[in-house]
Amino acid sequence: MKRYKNGVDLIQAGTEVELEAKEWTSYHSFLLFFTSILTFFGLFSVVFSSLVSKNIEESFGWAEGEILIYFGIISIGGLFAIIPRYLADRYGRKPFVLIYAIISTTAVIGSNFSFDTSIFILLRIVSGLFGINLATLIISEEVPARHRGKAIGVITGIGMTSSILAAYLLTLAGTLDMWRYLYSIVAFIGIIIISILWIKLRETRRFVHSKSQKRQSHSIFKPFQRKYLKILILSGLTLFLTTWIYFTIKYYFRFFFKYERGDFIPESELGIWMMFIFIGSIIGYYSAGYLSDKIGRKKSIYITITIYFIASVIFLTTWNVTLIFISFFIINISFAIFRLIMDILAVEFFQTDVRAAGSGWIFTFAALAGIVGNFIMKSLKDALGSWGTMFFIVGTACLIALVIITFFIPETKQRVVEEIYKTEIEKEV
Repeated sequence: MKRYKNGVDLIQAGTEVELEAKEWTSYHSFLLFFTSILTFFGLFSVVFSSLVSKNIEESFGWAEGEILIYFGIISIGGLFAIIPRYLADRYGRKPFVLIYAIISTTAVIGSNFSFDTSIFILLRIVSGLFGINLATLIISEEVPARHRGKAIGVITGIGMTSSILAAYLLTLAGTLDMWRYLYSIVAFIGIIIISILWIKLRETRRFVHSKSQKRQSHSIFKPFQRKYLKILILSGLTLFLTTWIYFTIKYYFRFFFKYERGDFIPESELGIWMMFIFIGSIIGYYSAGYLSDKIGRKKSIYITITIYFIASVIFLTTWNVTLIFISFFIINISFAIFRLIMDILAVEFFQTDVRAAGSGWIFTFAALAGIVGNFIMKSLKDALGSWGTMFFIVGTACLIALVIITFFIPETKQRVVEEIYKTEIEKEV
């Protein structure tokens, strides 16, 4: 047995090699910090774009609801994100963490200072194409199995604290184009910090071993082998459905407030309320890792889906301001838990040589849901008569489908990824 400084054992067993960290080390702590920072700035971009959607619409002079069509076009970039993920399988995780961060940040800053709709859309497509976060993938390959869920929960929870910053900056985005400057300043600071911390990042042990065994994937379509097909479809559908759930209350709540609750709260006060609401997401992401490692992935999903449904009914039926925001707080907690667990499941079933590409194909389902959702949500609202009715029907249908699909996904609580592959994937051959 050969022990490496970062606590990883290499145990030769015939032709198989186990690469599982047996203990938590100082490098794991650094990895937790680095991926948290990476996630912080990635989530800030998502949340702030959502919060200032009305500001963007007014800044470009678009008609009401026109932004939904443009955001749908922008989401097309996510469909091709499988290509940069595949490159991470071929050439390593470390180099592309920084390369993708630089390209994505440059594109988003460029889009912020564009006053032409076509250029704005094109640069946002580029940003979405390369704005992939390899944090979950890296953690799944480096952190001990018993801590994997908790670690991913912590980095996403810390990352989600960016939503508080986003909500605060919303209160400062009162003038027509202020969102452009606020967004760009945060993005620029982020890429500087990430670049400095990246120097200490190591390539993952599992990738190094896979490379030494000449097992890197040579086909972007390798995850479509028969043995992976079941988990590819099931996990893909879960992310498609959770993305559609996100595209109801969580994403378009401002349209609901404006057109069905009489825009009952001023912009400055909404930002303060949203700071409170996003604390729910932070709590949810932290809790997701603990719950998934403690009581299991599937049971945690079932419990939080039930809570989400109850909270959404209260949110959509009450006019009481306090109840609206309390239920919204609970919605954010519960959604964060079952969504993050879906993300964890997306990387646990693949071999190292196809893990990035495999999870990339799964996240393509989410990108597809984003495109379809942005294009048809307003049409569904018009057909069903109101934003609230659309939120309820689409959200409830997706929640029910999620429960059914999750039933067929194997439990992975505290299991080593190689063992998951052997028992759940190789048996499909």
